[in-house]
Amino acid sequence: MKKLLLSISFFATVALNAQYTITSSSNPVVGDVDASVQTNTVGLSQPSSGVNQVWNYANITNSTAVTSATYVAMNTVPNASLFSGATIASTSDGVNFDVSQITSTQINYLGTAVATPTDCQVWSNPATIMQTPFSMNSFYTDAFAFSNSSYTLNGSITQTGTGTGTLNLPGSTHNNVLKVTNVFTYTLTAPGFVVTLKSNQQQFYGSSSKFSLFGINSQTTTQNGVPSTDVNAYMNAAFAVGIEESSLNTSFNVFPNPVTSGNVTIRFTNESSKSISLTLVSVLGQVVKETTFENPVYGDNNFSMDLKKVTPGIYYLKIKSGSTESVKKLVVE
Repeated sequence: MKKLLLSISFFATVALNAQYTITSSSNPVVGDVDASVQTNTVGLSQPSSGVNQVWNYANITNSTAVTSATYVAMNTVPNASLFSGATIASTSDGVNFDVSQITSTQINYLGTAVATPTDCQVWSNPATIMQTPFSMNSFYTDAFAFSNSSYTLNGSITQTGTGTGTLNLPGSTHNNVLKVTNVFTYTLTAPGFVVTLKSNQQQFYGSSSKFSLFGINSQTTTQNGVPSTDVNAYMNAAFAVGIEESSLNTSFNVFPNPVTSGNVTIRFTNESSKSISLTLVSVLGQVVKETTFENPVYGDNNFSMDLKKVTPGIYYLKIKSGSTESVKKLVVE
């Protein structure tokens, strides 16, 4: 049951194509990385609706956690044959895979794949999580369902284009932004256990990224008649200011930054013998370069990445060692 509840969170952060008119041309493709950071919700206001709005979240602060999901081909997904019509999956850990079917007009969530066939969640009625094109005043609703020998899940999604305007974030301003309101409800029933959830998600999309720029999720969960309410928010990691994660950033440096051409040096203090991976991602979420160092030395390591063929622009560099990862902005001039 815990796995099922975790898979539900896919809806909150799924990568949707971005622009104030969302079209199928910016659907996620294999190799895309959707990275975000949690933000402080103290005093966070709900966004207004309508045209020509100004949403000012310039003073929010980031937490220490970076969350990322990579889109992968179905031939790399365990038990892929269980998901009829599947075209792509995303994973944050290489173990659990959220499986989707993408067409020219919609994105359908099919369930979760894992290594053990009987633990896979193949939804009997997949959830449509986006229809395209989608713009201000666009609207759709869809029902979904899943069941196995232990529990049943039934719910619905209603999605509406509710605003256009300017989004102010710490260190960046985004014009011609579309606000999408997603009302997501479900009831999960098992012997002696009933959970209902209603979630109201406000997500912002713009031309500077195919992934959500910023999102606020307010939800009420009721378990066996006892309600609890939670609010969380997240920002696209490409635009987050002051990203930090555990102690990794204190020993992770990139120079020169900005870099004009040639190589950039990454200095990292390694506190284990685990391999280190470096991934350079554009603001559109596309993987530009990636390198893995299998046998780093204990202590200080200097790595070099060739950027001669990288187009000038703003990128973020993700470094990962074991279960720990961190992100730094990198400007290529």
